[in-house]
Amino acid sequence: MSRQPTHNQRSMKRLFEAGGWTATTGGNHQVKMTKAGLRPVTLPHNKSRDYSRDLTARILRQFRESQEREQDG
Repeated sequence: MSRQPTHNQRSMKRLFEAGGWTATTGGNHQVKMTKAGLRPVTLPHNKSRDYSRDLTARILRQFRESQEREQDG
């Protein structure tokens, strides 16, 4: 089983922007990614460190599900 690459707020933001999402302010240190017709996703700052594997997997799951919803309808 291969390991997922590590991500942080900056790399996740780039991934979402490549998928057509826009960044808005979510709070003091958070970025809220929004896309019309889909639930927003909040990317925590995490003190400029990489996200844990669990958090990375959860955010990527939300990204994949939103891409699938967009394709379906």
